[in-house]
Amino acid sequence: MIRPQVRSEEKISCVIPTYNRCPGSGEDVKYNPPWWAANSLFRQSNIGEIVFVDDCSDDYFDETIERIRDAAPAGVSVISLRNERRLGLGKSRNRGVGSATNNHLFFMDDDCIIVSPDVLPKLKYAYDYQKRHGIRIGAMNLPVSGNNLESEICSSSEIGRVDRNTGEMHGCYTKIPEEYLSESDYMFIDESRGILRPLEVEFTGAVFICEGQTFDEAGGFPTPPWKNALTEDSQFIMNMRSRGYKAFYLPSLDRKFRVFHCRYGDPCFTRIPYDIEVDGVSFNHILEQSAVARKNTGCRVDREQELNNNVVAQMFFLWKYYGEEFALMNLKTKHLSMLNGEFYTDVDGRHEIFNHAVREGLDLIRGEGIPVSQAAERYLGRF
Repeated sequence: MIRPQVRSEEKISCVIPTYNRCPGSGEDVKYNPPWWAANSLFRQSNIGEIVFVDDCSDDYFDETIERIRDAAPAGVSVISLRNERRLGLGKSRNRGVGSATNNHLFFMDDDCIIVSPDVLPKLKYAYDYQKRHGIRIGAMNLPVSGNNLESEICSSSEIGRVDRNTGEMHGCYTKIPEEYLSESDYMFIDESRGILRPLEVEFTGAVFICEGQTFDEAGGFPTPPWKNALTEDSQFIMNMRSRGYKAFYLPSLDRKFRVFHCRYGDPCFTRIPYDIEVDGVSFNHILEQSAVARKNTGCRVDREQELNNNVVAQMFFLWKYYGEEFALMNLKTKHLSMLNGEFYTDVDGRHEIFNHAVREGLDLIRGEGIPVSQAAERYLGRF
């Protein structure tokens, strides 16, 4: 990938894909998610530019970007790219990276809000700390919340890893390793600034920092066939790790050291308001806007398609990177949860959807030339 000459090792370029997330015009621009995302980034002292990639929207994206440019602090560039046709999340992010001019890249969604001003400076400090100590770091993920800002204490084996007993993929979110609390003398890399020790993980979500060279070596984001955002970020991390880089998650006990994913357009998600504002708009009002059902926006799909894609994406990811045993284990866990009424209980015909997804996943696996044993063929033939 040919990119502009790197301008800064210290400043960060943020890449944000977007699609039909700007329904408001005039004064209502402040209720468009890219406005929230940009204004929360403007508060970060080390942000150098924001690269928005519009995936062929039919809304007020251009007007919103002009208003964002007008509001940008001195020294912060706002770049906008528009796809002539729908390319999807992975290709849009990759295109945005191609226009980024700083060495360090940060990824987040257009409906994310960085809660406090010191988040990216602390993230960059922790990233550089690992490099100074001889660690071949590839990416570092931030705590990301979709409902509340509180920390969840759990074993480190349940953070950014695949469960060896169930095949479940445990994300990072806002989790705190319980081991840190029992070894409090070793939990900080900078106690005065409240920066905890980064935790090495197997994969992360798509709210992370990395360097341009690492991104290129890993081949950028893959472009899977499912529409909503599932595992393409984890696939990128796995490709990066296969080249000898390590991935980390930077936990925090501070509930303001967070990126809040508003899940704009998803009415099924519970959200807890906090005393936060973005450019004078209350967090509560932002969450009210996000909870309105909206189709054909972002990566939003209906619940039936969400269930299908969840099964297909994790089945494919685990089979490709962890092997047949873990993929089958994951499917058995999901199937048992569904039988017990714990897995997408609000979806009608979920058994039929699950069965179809298994067959679709198997076709993808075969299409990649990934081996499938006869025992697995027999087991999957039940669905």
